[in-house]
Amino acid sequence: MDSAEAQELDREAVHTALDRVLDARGGDDPSSLVVAMRAVAQVRGAVDGAMVELVPAFEASMAWAADGHRSPVSWMVEHLGVARAAAASERRTCLAASRMPHVAAAARRGQLSSTHLRHLVRARREPVEEVFDDDEEELVEEATAMRADQLKVHLERWWFDALAALGENEPERDPGGTDRSSLRLREGFAGRGLVEGDLAPEAHATLAEAIAAEIERWRREGSLEADPRTWAELQADALVALVARGAATPEGSVRRPSLLAVVDLDTLLRRAGVDAAERTRRRAEICGIGPVSDALIRELASRAGISLLVTGAGGRPLWRGRQVRLASAAQRAAVLAADGGRCYWPGCDAPAHRCQIDHLTGWEQGGATDIDNLGPICGFHNRLKHRGRYQAARGPDGRIEVRDRDGHPIGARAAPADRAPP
Repeated sequence: MDSAEAQELDREAVHTALDRVLDARGGDDPSSLVVAMRAVAQVRGAVDGAMVELVPAFEASMAWAADGHRSPVSWMVEHLGVARAAAASERRTCLAASRMPHVAAAARRGQLSSTHLRHLVRARREPVEEVFDDDEEELVEEATAMRADQLKVHLERWWFDALAALGENEPERDPGGTDRSSLRLREGFAGRGLVEGDLAPEAHATLAEAIAAEIERWRREGSLEADPRTWAELQADALVALVARGAATPEGSVRRPSLLAVVDLDTLLRRAGVDAAERTRRRAEICGIGPVSDALIRELASRAGISLLVTGAGGRPLWRGRQVRLASAAQRAAVLAADGGRCYWPGCDAPAHRCQIDHLTGWEQGGATDIDNLGPICGFHNRLKHRGRYQAARGPDGRIEVRDRDGHPIGARAAPADRAPP
């Protein structure tokens, strides 16, 4: 609808949602708590959207200077109790979003969270501002149907598409920045240490795979049975174990990381110089990490073992029936590529190196080791699925839906944007 009414927030619905949040109690039945939690998101969306209009108006009014503050940010820190970095980020986001008509309209309707707004604002940057302006309405429409993490990946893909449409290379980094990895070790309280790092994609992939392999080795040895450590604690212990073992055997060989790089057929043909009538959807990414540039793919190809999976729309590879139970390496690569390299359980984003390949219809129930009956799932949700007798199935659109023992859907993870179902 183009009417003015369609551009306005449904205030009555927001008031109802707020009442549900305020009336919720810990002893309520589970379905009421679910309704209350969803109402929280509705109220937050309305408030975040209102800030897009409120912050620029507040800044222009100079009301923040009345009690001696030098900037709206310092006023927000003092009176709203937020950290300076958060206040500055919200100010920048709201000012930029207010100048983007479709983003601002969706914000007024309460359809975009603050995280959605930040992702959209950051996507409109040099040298693709004009492409963003042309695509803004479509991008906003897609954003309202996506979770924030899905939108981030979608906009990264759009960014590379936009560069290709302009015939531009990736902009050089700020001369003051660096492409190299960095790591800081600081002494904490009572002898503890603080580690802070910013790793380049290839360094992150190397480290993540090494840590996951170490934890998997512990699991195979049986040392993780009834282990109370969290995943973060296991990762920290695995890193220390790897460093200690490497320091003790400096002559030992270094294992090269195995990276799963995914390039869709249209992108591959474009890179080969094949002309296309129009810009196509692009997928070139490292599973579990996200979209990457052509230059980074070349860099990774020279450093790591790469499994290359080329897909075309409607491709249906790798059917093995009930001849074997376990998925092959090729099937694992195909499954991770088709499902974005993340756990398929609703709300879980465990990356590829933490995922097992699961029979959606269990092997014990007659399920086949076929590509359309396989999906990536983390160990925790794999155990939960079998213990709780949950059911999972892939629909004709490529989505994997999980249902409880009574057949009620608990949510579905959308197939990755611009991907045909396997």
